[in-house]
Amino acid sequence: MFAAVPLLALPVLVYNLIALTLSGAFLSAQAHARMTETLFTIHMTSRVDWAVSLSDLLLAASLFVLFV
Repeated sequence: MFAAVPLLALPVLVYNLIALTLSGAFLSAQAHARMTETLFTIHMTSRVDWAVSLSDLLLAASLFVLFV
């Protein structure tokens, strides 16, 4: 039964749950601010800090699902 569900529909469902259930739902400016706020930073070897946001994590999870 699980094989009948397209796996890339799962990240779309997760995105919609995040975007619509947090405070200020249906307002695109607030949804954009929530998705792009910095969760943590990673110090890279090029001596630049990468500010990882929720949208970066969702994109990484989507790529993982794609290659599964």
